[in-house]
Amino acid sequence: MSWQAGYEESVRQLRALTALATDRAGAMRSANDRLGGVRIESWSPQRDVKVVIDSTGLIQDVEFTEAATRSSPLALNLSLMRAHDDALRRLAAQVEEIAADELGDSPELREQLQGTYRNGLPARIFDAPPE
Repeated sequence: MSWQAGYEESVRQLRALTALATDRAGAMRSANDRLGGVRIESWSPQRDVKVVIDSTGLIQDVEFTEAATRSSPLALNLSLMRAHDDALRRLAAQVEEIAADELGDSPELREQLQGTYRNGLPARIFDAPPE
């Protein structure tokens, strides 16, 4: 192969890599935009506490019903924890869905996004929910 042909092949490969990187960056932006809009509401099993979380899993709002005023502090704490854990489980499922939709053709980026959430959320979230 002549130096000219080698040069042209190198330029072609660089253009292909640039196009691939541009496509993947666009897919990550799209996934990030979708994640940025995530707000999940979840009620405790007794429906005395509702929590709202964002895409980071942080509680953005808590609402207590009249029934919560009749609960002991321990029962209220458990209700809050269960509602938050349920919201985190739903967040993890939504992340999986967004990653599959937006990053389906990029397994390494999809796995990185999913792994970030798996490592950032409490391990109990990925266990079976309590009865």
